[in-house]
Amino acid sequence: MKKIKSYTGIWNVEKVLYAINDFNLPFPVTFTQITWFVITEFIIILFGDIPPLSMIEGAFLKYFGIPVA
Repeated sequence: MKKIKSYTGIWNVEKVLYAINDFNLPFPVTFTQITWFVITEFIIILFGDIPPLSMIEGAFLKYFGIPVA
C-alpha cells in the first residue's frame, strides 16, 4: 500500500498566548485551553449549588483548581 503525503497539517498552526496585556503568563496557553477553562468555569458557576459541587468548601479549589485540572 502506498503512503500519500499530506501537508495540510502545516497550515493548521495552533495560536498560542504568551502574555495578556502586560502580564506575562508562566507558560504558553493555547486558545483551546482557554476555551475549555472558560466553559468549565461557567459550568461550575451554573451548577455550584448542586451536590457534589456544593460540598466543596474552598473557593480556590472550586473555581480555579477544578477548571485547571
